[in-house]
Amino acid sequence: MSRDQQRIALQPAYVLHRRPYKESKALIDLLTPEYGRIAVVASGVRSHKSRRKALLQPFCPLLISWFGRGELFTLTNAEQQGAPLNIRPGELMLGFYVNELLFRLVSRFEANIELFGFYDQTLRELARTHTDNYSPNAVQAILRRFEIRLLENLGYGLILDHDANSNEPIEPRLVYDYQLNRGPVANRNNRHIIGVEILGSSLLNLAKSIPDNLIADKKFMLESKNLLRYVLNYYLGEKPLLSRQLYQNTASKVKPTQIVN
Repeated sequence: MSRDQQRIALQPAYVLHRRPYKESKALIDLLTPEYGRIAVVASGVRSHKSRRKALLQPFCPLLISWFGRGELFTLTNAEQQGAPLNIRPGELMLGFYVNELLFRLVSRFEANIELFGFYDQTLRELARTHTDNYSPNAVQAILRRFEIRLLENLGYGLILDHDANSNEPIEPRLVYDYQLNRGPVANRNNRHIIGVEILGSSLLNLAKSIPDNLIADKKFMLESKNLLRYVLNYYLGEKPLLSRQLYQNTASKVKPTQIVN
């Protein structure tokens, strides 16, 4: 994207993160389809009576207008695009977790219509969980599918169809040692696991984006979670996710679905 002076009107967006900025302003990170992740300064959003304060919240589909150049833009207008997504308290932590992954892993100014689309889809699925009586494992599956697609989109896609050592197809009954920057290696001689232990059948089912008929399979869902946590932690680095800490602090109060990585 050009860093020259620009004036953009009515771009679809979601708020990923916001924090106070100077006196009555806020610094807001947004995800947009055509301009990627951007940061804007919004004025008059610290007052309790501010319409913008109520509007510029996570999980609310927006149309955003801004102008400026460089790394930081000035918000000129924000409109609601449809109703805010009603994500219940138990899944709210998961929404914050997804937002933090995007905030930490997605580079600024990289247009990505596909990423915006499956982020929007993930939020809408989380909002439907309480109306459609999703099981805890079904909610887990929503999160795992998002993580898989995010890694693929960022160029860090998992190797799920062949042995990284022999290049042979994954065998469902074999146990594999999934190693960072390498992929799955068959553990035929019960060697010490370097990375994460996972069944070949689990790798193949992850490649199919977690088939619905396997959502109730506790071993598969646990192996999927462990593998994705292992890979994501590598790219996130040593700084812990605040959403995980928030989840741990509130778990005893709202009884969420025990999924945040």
